[in-house]
Amino acid sequence: MQGQPMQFNPSARISVHFIGPENTADAKAPLLIIDDCLLMPHALVEAAKTAQFSNNDGDFYPGIRAPLPPQYCHTMAQALTPLLAPYRDFNSASLDYSFSAFSLTTQASQTLKPIQCIPHYDDTHTSKFALVHYLFQQDLGGTGFFQHKKTGYWQINPQNQNHYMKTLGTQATTEGLPEAAYIQGSTPLFEEYFRVTPMFNRAIVYPCNLLHSGLINAQTGLSPTPTEGRLTANLALQAG
Repeated sequence: MQGQPMQFNPSARISVHFIGPENTADAKAPLLIIDDCLLMPHALVEAAKTAQFSNNDGDFYPGIRAPLPPQYCHTMAQALTPLLAPYRDFNSASLDYSFSAFSLTTQASQTLKPIQCIPHYDDTHTSKFALVHYLFQQDLGGTGFFQHKKTGYWQINPQNQNHYMKTLGTQATTEGLPEAAYIQGSTPLFEEYFRVTPMFNRAIVYPCNLLHSGLINAQTGLSPTPTEGRLTANLALQAG
């Protein structure tokens, strides 16, 4: 891979979806689906094969992570700047990334903490976006988007964050903790309203404050080997 450019595919197929629950009057959120994202996606998989993966409990990710090649991060930030500009005010600034990692889901279902068994949000900032780039061939699980039934929240922002967290805490004591299992769809507490099917070299980009979850196939999707497991490239993007 050394010296091999990781180029955004000028012929990538890009579709924009505006997602959100049917029962909300709020404006829908933009979701970009980019197929055939990189010209040479296997170069990125090769980089993952030699990357140093390790456990990182800080954000409750149920697996292992490793650094992404900086060239990939810069390429994606540059390519996504004009694609995302119509949907958020970046003040004409180019996008930068505040987080980047290869990710492999490896944690056994029965060992999951309660917080890992419900949808999550990455940030409350309305102008930050998350990128998930699927780098696996089998259907090891895509990504689902959810609405919290009790509050109706599906985007978490500074105004509703405290109420949402307090409501979750109350539900934990009155309705019980979620089953130790990966989310596969709607649950007693959350309604799934949209999902993305994974495909090799498909990337999705969405606002960081959406409640979402990987729909992990616990039977086949927990290998720690980059060429066999649920390998993704993950970025958090914001105006630089």
